[in-house]
Amino acid sequence: MKLVVESTELVTPERAGVYTARLGIVLGLLEHLAPEDELVLTHWPVGRLPDPLDAAPSIRRLIGPRHRTPYFPRNLVTARRFGGTVPVQLIKVACSWPEAVYRRATYRLHTHLFSRRVNRGRAADVFLSSEMDYYRFAGATTAAFLHDVLPLEHPEWFTAANRRNYMRKLRHLVRDCAIILTNSEQTRRDAIRCLPLPPDRYFVTPLAARPHFHPADPSETYEDLDRRWGLTGRRVVLAVGTLEPRKNLVRLMEAVDRIAADPRSSDVCLVLAGEVGWSCDDVLARARRMEPSRRLVRTGFVDDATLARLYRRADVFTCVSLYEGFGLPVLEAMQSGVPVVCSNAGALPEVVADAAWLVDPVSVSAMARAIGTLLEDRSIWYEYRRRGAARARAFSWSFTGRRVSDIFRWAAGQGPRPDNSVAVLGAAPSGARQPLAA
Repeated sequence: MKLVVESTELVTPERAGVYTARLGIVLGLLEHLAPEDELVLTHWPVGRLPDPLDAAPSIRRLIGPRHRTPYFPRNLVTARRFGGTVPVQLIKVACSWPEAVYRRATYRLHTHLFSRRVNRGRAADVFLSSEMDYYRFAGATTAAFLHDVLPLEHPEWFTAANRRNYMRKLRHLVRDCAIILTNSEQTRRDAIRCLPLPPDRYFVTPLAARPHFHPADPSETYEDLDRRWGLTGRRVVLAVGTLEPRKNLVRLMEAVDRIAADPRSSDVCLVLAGEVGWSCDDVLARARRMEPSRRLVRTGFVDDATLARLYRRADVFTCVSLYEGFGLPVLEAMQSGVPVVCSNAGALPEVVADAAWLVDPVSVSAMARAIGTLLEDRSIWYEYRRRGAARARAFSWSFTGRRVSDIFRWAAGQGPRPDNSVAVLGAAPSGARQPLAA
C-alpha cells in the first residue's frame, strides 16, 4: 500500500489542534505500516518536519505543488520541473485568460502534474488531504479529516474569512473525498445531518494526547512559571485554547470571580493559555477588569513544553465550551493528572464519559459550584484525578494509527471494511445533558 499524506500543517509556524492531529496520525501510521508499504509526506511551503518525522527513514518526503501562488509555467523547461510538459499553444492561450480563470488553471495544472510526480514508479492508493489546502490527487482514493461542522450550524461564532475557508473545505469533501475521518461520534452525526453525503463515508477516528503530557514528578517545581506569571501562592484554574466565542470564557471568568470573592478562596486565579482569536472583545474587556485583582492571567500562546508544565501546575482544568467536536485539551489535562470540569455540550460527554465533572455551559453557578468543590474537597479532587487518568489511557495515537491504517487498507482493496464507529467513543453517559453532581 502506498499512502500520500499532505502535511503542510507540520511545517507551518502555527501549532494548533490540526498540527497535533496530523502529527499524531502520521506517527501512529508509522507503527502499523508493513515493510512493503510506502508513506509519502508532501507539503508546501518548504520547511522542517517535527523531529520524530524528520529523521524517520521509512518516510519519503516531497515538496508539494505551489498552488498558493498564481503561477503558470512559461516554457517547457519550467513545466518539466513539475513532472510533465505543457503544450506551447496552451501557454499562449493562458496568457489571455481572465485572472480568476488563470488562477484556477494554475491550481489544477500544478496539482495534476504533482500527482504524476508522486505516482512515479508506484501509484498511490490513498491520499490524505490537508487541513489547510485542498486539492485533488489523481488516481488515488482521497480521504480528509473533519473536526466539526460548526460554521454551518453556528456561523455567528466565526468571521467571514473563517466561513469562506470552511466552505472551500466542504466543497472539497463533497467533490473529492470517498473517506471522511471524524474525530467523534458527535461530529459524525452532525456531518451526516448537514452534508449531502452517504453515511457510510464517515469513519470515527478519535484523537489522543501526546506522551509529554504526563502527571507531575514529585521532584518537579514550578518557580519559573510562578515568577513569570505571578502565580506564587495561588491555586490555578486553567483553560486552554484560542480566545473565540464558542469557548464561553466570559461565563468562566464570572464563575471564578464568584469563587475568588469568598475570602477563603481569594488565592484562586484563572489562567487562560491561548492566543487572541476573533470576536472576543467581550472576553478581553472582562479580562482587563479581573487582571488588577490578580484573579486572571493571560499567557498568550505557549509552546508544548510550557503547556505540559502548566497542566501539571494547575489545580483544576476547565473546558466549558458551548460546543467541541472533540476537546483534545481535556484529554491532555486528564493524562497530566488534573481533575477536569467540562461542559455537557458537543462531543465532550462521549470523550470524558464519567471521568470529569460535567456542567451546563450556560450556568455560571454550576461552573462555580463544580470548580469550588474540586478546589476545597481533596477526596473528590483525587477521585476525579483517578478517573481522568484511567479514561485518558483509553486513547492513544497507536490506536488511532491502527484505525486509520485499517481504513486505508480497506480503501486500497487490501483488507476488510472496518466499522464506521469505535467502542471507545460510544453513547454519552446517562444524564450527560444535565449538570452532574460529584
